[in-house]
Amino acid sequence: MWVITDGYTARIQTTNITLEMVKGKNFPEATEFTAGDRRAISTRQSTSHVEASCIVNVEMDGGSLEFGLTNPASNRKTGHLDTCELARNLAGKVAPSIPAGI
Repeated sequence: MWVITDGYTARIQTTNITLEMVKGKNFPEATEFTAGDRRAISTRQSTSHVEASCIVNVEMDGGSLEFGLTNPASNRKTGHLDTCELARNLAGKVAPSIPAGI
């Protein structure tokens, strides 16, 4: 977990959830993109604080690397920024470091 004081909070974890499973849930604002050379998808899965949270799943063998960002509008440093854009940018920086074949 990563926390920026007065900014967003990020949680990064591996999961056996595939991109196809995420797409099958029909979450709002599902956006497919490429992070490094890997397929990825960002979604808004929260039902209570929709704009303040975003999940990005980056494809890996047998699942994905999942980025969960929380970014309430009240945060002085990042609250004015789109949470999914922040999550996609973070995933784009981390994904190239995932070894091939994983």
